[in-house]
Amino acid sequence: MFIMQNKLHLGCGENYLKGYHNIDKSRNLSQIDQRVDITIFLWPWASNGFVEILSDYVLCQIHDNETFVKILNECWRVLDSGGIFKIKVPNAMYPQTVFRDPMDNRWFVKESFDHFNYEHYRWQKLGQYDGFKPWKVIKVEEIAGQANPDLKDRLYVEMQPYKEKAL
Repeated sequence: MFIMQNKLHLGCGENYLKGYHNIDKSRNLSQIDQRVDITIFLWPWASNGFVEILSDYVLCQIHDNETFVKILNECWRVLDSGGIFKIKVPNAMYPQTVFRDPMDNRWFVKESFDHFNYEHYRWQKLGQYDGFKPWKVIKVEEIAGQANPDLKDRLYVEMQPYKEKAL
C-alpha cells in the first residue's frame, strides 16, 4: 500500500530517501514513489501539503528562466507556510568544479538567493521580483562536495515560503 509522505524529494535519481515522497521523471530508476516531471506547471499535489522539500543538484539543471520561476513558485505553493525548502547546488565561485557537468545550465553564488528573499531591496521597491513568490532565506552556507572535502564548492540553502506577503 502506497503512503504519501509529507516531505518531498525532487529529482531523487538513485538516491531514494526513506521518509520522503521521492519523485523523478526518469523511467529507468529502480526505486521511486512517483514519476513526475517538475517542469510541468501544475504539480499533482495540494497547496501547503508538504513540510519539507529537498532539492539536491536539481535547480542547476533548469535551463530557461520561465521554467525556473514556475518550479520555485510550485515549491512555494505545495510547501506549508512553516515548511523548509532545502537546496543544494554547485557554487559558481569554484569554476574548476561547477562548470564540469555539461548537464548543469544554471549557476549560483551565495548572493543569488538574496533575490528570492522578500526583504531584498528589489522586493521592497517593486513588490515582487520577476514573478517569484516571496521567500524568507534562512541559511546559505558554502559546503564541501564529496570529491574534495577541503573545497567548499557547493551551496546549501534553506528557505521558507513567506505566505503572509503572498502576491
